[in-house]
Amino acid sequence: MSIPYLNRGESIVLTTHRVSTGSVLYDAMLTNQRLILMDSQYNRTEPEMIPFSDIVTVKGGKASTSEPAIILTLKE
Repeated sequence: MSIPYLNRGESIVLTTHRVSTGSVLYDAMLTNQRLILMDSQYNRTEPEMIPFSDIVTVKGGKASTSEPAIILTLKE
């Protein structure tokens, strides 16, 4: 897993493993500035960084498997 550097003044709020987006599993890191998704199975891909300014809406619910789900709408 590649580890991203934090920006000046950025701190980690929460981390978790096995976040699914489609068929890809990520390790997620929530900071006070962005959401970082790191590929948990292959070190070949760079982490996906989603700054809070790119998030338009956040909705919570449950998937069809009764697992908790979060839907993020992002700016294009």
